[in-house]
Amino acid sequence: MYLGYSNAEAAACALQVTNKFGLEYQKSIKECGSIEEAILKSIQVISENKTESDNNTVFDFKKEDIATEVPEKINGTSYSILKELYDKCIAENTMNIFYESLDTTLSNPAILADSFRTMDIECSKDVYIDIDLDQIENLFMLILSDDKCYEQYDISIAKLVTNLKATASTITGADILKAFMLPLYEYIDLDLDPSKQDTSKIKNLFSAIDELSSNSKIMLSKWLKSQGTSDTTSKNYIRYKRYVSICCQFLTLQYYAGELEDSKLGTRVLAIFYTAFSEYPTMSHEEFYNDAINEHIESRETLNAELRYWRQDRTKQSQTTISDPSHYLMKSYRSFISYPFLLQAGIKSDILEKDAAVQMRSSINNEIQWAMTHGQQYVIPYLILRVQRENILQDTLSMIFHFEDKDFKKPLKVIFDNEDGVDAGGVRKEYYQLMLKQLLDPSFGMFQYYPETRLLWFNPNGLDLVTPDEYKLIGTLLGIAIFNSIILDLPFPSYLYKKLKRNRPNLSTLSDLESIQPLLAKSLKFLLDYDKDDIEDVFDFTFQINYKDVFECVQTVDLKPNGANTKVNQQNKHEYVDLYVQYIMDVSIDPQFKAFEVGFRKVIDGFSMNLFEAKELELLICGSHTLDFDELERGSVYDDGYDENSQAIRNFWEIVKSYDETEKKLFLKFVSGSDRSPIEGLSKLKLVISKNGDDNSRLPSAHTCFNHLLLPEYSSIDIMREKLNYAITQAEGFGLR
Repeated sequence: MYLGYSNAEAAACALQVTNKFGLEYQKSIKECGSIEEAILKSIQVISENKTESDNNTVFDFKKEDIATEVPEKINGTSYSILKELYDKCIAENTMNIFYESLDTTLSNPAILADSFRTMDIECSKDVYIDIDLDQIENLFMLILSDDKCYEQYDISIAKLVTNLKATASTITGADILKAFMLPLYEYIDLDLDPSKQDTSKIKNLFSAIDELSSNSKIMLSKWLKSQGTSDTTSKNYIRYKRYVSICCQFLTLQYYAGELEDSKLGTRVLAIFYTAFSEYPTMSHEEFYNDAINEHIESRETLNAELRYWRQDRTKQSQTTISDPSHYLMKSYRSFISYPFLLQAGIKSDILEKDAAVQMRSSINNEIQWAMTHGQQYVIPYLILRVQRENILQDTLSMIFHFEDKDFKKPLKVIFDNEDGVDAGGVRKEYYQLMLKQLLDPSFGMFQYYPETRLLWFNPNGLDLVTPDEYKLIGTLLGIAIFNSIILDLPFPSYLYKKLKRNRPNLSTLSDLESIQPLLAKSLKFLLDYDKDDIEDVFDFTFQINYKDVFECVQTVDLKPNGANTKVNQQNKHEYVDLYVQYIMDVSIDPQFKAFEVGFRKVIDGFSMNLFEAKELELLICGSHTLDFDELERGSVYDDGYDENSQAIRNFWEIVKSYDETEKKLFLKFVSGSDRSPIEGLSKLKLVISKNGDDNSRLPSAHTCFNHLLLPEYSSIDIMREKLNYAITQAEGFGLR
């Protein structure tokens, strides 16, 4: 017996008739006054239009049973039902019956909405798509073992995609979205080799997904998030990574085929997957980079056009909501820049630089127009800071908050009183070194130093020692540094940039605490790992935290209401650790950080911030510790008699490439004023090497403003090595120690 029937044919017919009945019932229930009337009408319609195969099926409802036995939705199927039918058809040599049943089941979204359920998960109808992907995988593996079966499956999926495309914009429920999982599995999980992908099929599927309403896309995004995991070996992680990969492949192939609109279609679908990215924390944001689109934007002509489109796209966006990735699901944008997850960090830096130049020009032009209409004789095209070295902080504070926000978009020029230096880049670098040395000094009180990691974090007692203006100042200086491409040595944890990005506001994790206090984090991990019942006696913790105030007196704070009387136990220990971490990383320093952020956002708006991931923002501000001197050589130019084939130049590269990491940092600081690489790599530095005579006694020198090395033509490589080593180890500021 099979499912109550004598043979596979009868069972298959019953499955088809059940599905037909379900479809008719869905129509009838809207027209009829009762469930019973709807069922009777459905039976009548099927009877009048039944096929020859339907005659072989016992289809006899008793009137007294139907009102309670028939559900108010279509009866779906599962892998086990189809597998049993498949085995029966194989045994009886009646595979055509299986193919027909497969087609009836898989080509109809309404039937799939009630198929392949997990059956064991409590789920929300609005968020969770109740689908067992293991069933889909098992069915797909079964079908792949039979060429004709796969042929029929492929036809059915094509019908399904056509049906989905026709109805996508009207879909409202979460269950119906599971119908997209079958073609996703076939087209995406089958094979990642681009040469074996049928782009026309993928285009049809992506078009159907693109037609979904914003609410349906959000539901699909939430389901992807619900599958999130940090386990790189799990099926969910591998499947998600494949989805991302095939989207990138599709838009790349379409771009090189000249189908730019199809590339944008692939981008919009990829954006759905990107919105779930935060729930796959071990996956790199670089997986979303697309070489074709980066190549497209690198062209000056194309970049200018994309920048124009990007500025148009901004009119659809809000600076307050753009930090939430779900905005990609609400609007369709014209520029690839509006989907910055596609772009490499170096390209984003170029975009920011060009956009900053446009804003700077706009600010200056507006000021010129204002001056002309108000009779002003001159316009200052720069943001000028005139300070005294011995009073640098007070002078900066007195000036910075008298500027208007538009002034921060102008190029920075620094003037030290009573000094003749002209700021071509080097003076402002020195200014930042002096300012940060004072502001970041733990004894100044703004930041707390953690010797375990040699990092700084906001001092919880900071506002007892300085005013909010100092925090605003350092935030503003960071923003100005970004606009002027100044790399800063900031010993802050990566969590600072996550907070600036507002990816997880006030939701720090144990790993964030570990980045500054690893021993404390280790003890909290020990608490979480402790699984014995005597946890209350062993640890004797309550929901409180102790800290020292500005007078070194110990203060106690409740982590939640009535925390002093709430013991930490096995049931609430995770809550305790979360609140403990959040107090240190967020709650206790909230006023300080908010002042810092206000200053930062006076210069860097939400649109600029949205370009960068948190890790990219850190690289943009602080530069990279990766020093590739082969890349430095590729970007270098030669002057005053030197060329790349000069013996002195060959000796030079042999010497500096042999340096260890410490020596490379010293050399880089000697020639550029910073020991880190720009976000785009060392080739961006454009090192200039000029001949400076042939005197063996002369030391190399550098103009850090221009990344310009003056290198004598020494008579031997040993002399050059000796002089270079002395210069880079003894140099300080604009001269030798």
